[in-house]
Order: sequence, then C-alpha cells, then structure tokens
Amino acid sequence: MTHAGIGALAATAGLIVLLEAPAAVAQTGTADFPAPGSLHYVVIRDGDRIGSYDMVLSRDGDRFEVRTHTDIAVTVLGVVVYRLVSSSSELWVDGNLSLFDANSDDDGETHKVTVRSRADHFSVVENGVEHLVAGKLLPGTLWHPATLTATELVDPIDGRRNKVKVTDRGMEQIVVQGKSIRAHHVSITQKRVLEVWYSEGGQIVAMSYRAWDHSLIRTKLQ
Repeated sequence: MTHAGIGALAATAGLIVLLEAPAAVAQTGTADFPAPGSLHYVVIRDGDRIGSYDMVLSRDGDRFEVRTHTDIAVTVLGVVVYRLVSSSSELWVDGNLSLFDANSDDDGETHKVTVRSRADHFSVVENGVEHLVAGKLLPGTLWHPATLTATELVDPIDGRRNKVKVTDRGMEQIVVQGKSIRAHHVSITQKRVLEVWYSEGGQIVAMSYRAWDHSLIRTKLQ
C-alpha cells in the first residue's frame, strides 16, 4: 500500500496526501484560519482501524503553528504489510508560510523535508537535496483555507509539488462524533480522488479515498 495526502491524511489520510510551475496561493490572514485546538482522528480501512492522525493548531499573535502526527499500520493475517509514521510542523506568520518541517518513515523509506521562506523564494530540502522555488507554496496538510482553491500542493511526506484539481461539492449533512452537522465537501484529485469534509469553522472532520487495492480508507474525527 502507498500513501497518496490525509498530511496529511495523508491526507492520508491528510495523511493520505494527494499531493510544475509554481502556483499562486491567495493571501489569507490568520484570522481566516481554523480555531486553535487539538484534533484526533482514527484511520479505518474497510471497517478495520489501522491507525491515527493527530493535529494541534495554536496561535500566538500573528504566528500560527500546526503540528501533525500520523501512525498507520496495515496488517494481513497478523503480519504488518504497510507502515507509515510521519510528523510535521508548520509555522505561518502574518498569513504567510515561514517554515514547514517533516520527518517520515514510509514503509522503511525515510524522508526529511524542510520548506523555508527566503526573501523572494522558498528553499525546499528533501533528504539533503535543495531546490529553490519562486512564488507561493502550500503544504498538503489540507487544513489551510487556500486548499479549497489550490492547483498545486506540496506532499508532506516527500516534498514533491503536485498539481491537483479541487472540486467543490457544496454543503452536506454528515455524522461527526455521533451528531449530524453541516459540512463543506470538496474532492481533491491527483492520481486518486480524496474526499474531504470541513466543518463550518474550517476544521477537517472527515476524509476518504479508494486505495490502489480498492479498499476504502476513511479518516474520522473523534
């Protein structure tokens, strides 16, 4: 099994991260960001729990930090056939990305990704190899409001920039934590289609996608 973005989500789930020319990201102040707090998600494959995804959002004046942690293990007959452990941190200042840092073990393949803002460009370093990128960059941790209009996302696992298509599905009623709520549904398409639902406050409340083996991967807020 491979990751695709729930961060996030990997994608992923946010880790299932679906994530060439740099794409502009609309300027978004921190006032439009989701409310600070801790969010815990479970990741489910065809009805069986395979892991967790945690997100902590915090604000200090014009500084906004987001930390994520993913831990997934898929087993078949008691044998682990896929494992993903990933942690990332983001720092946004005045609504602009200042630093993204992630460490991941994707089924034995390790990745160290750092995205750092410079005066007129970004430095993107993946496992010691640096690339300089002009324009704006948006990590594919999916929480940012600009995700809804993105044409490109940076994969939080390996640092690659991938073109995406975001389709707005409108508002829907879904069950979250045992309650029916209104949620904003979008589809994020790259090689696969990742379905993401956001609360009216902008928090990710659910994600789902079909893996390469057609199994249904779902990420649910607990």
